[in-house]
Amino acid sequence: HKEALVATEQVKMAEAKLMQQELAKCYKDSGVNFVTDCKELAAEYMKHIEGLGVSRANLKPQDKVSWK
Repeated sequence: HKEALVATEQVKMAEAKLMQQELAKCYKDSGVNFVTDCKELAAEYMKHIEGLGVSRANLKPQDKVSWK
């Protein structure tokens, strides 16, 4: 059971890394318009990493993940 949970989290981390690369490309391609052009992708990425090791490692307990 624990192995399945670890495998699932590893898959989600790999997906998050791909999303992060896509988001970085969007930022680079959009230039000064990145906030509007990449907003949906950034929100999807933030939602995807919520609860993963990436999110937990970078946040304090009182922090809330959001993209506005």
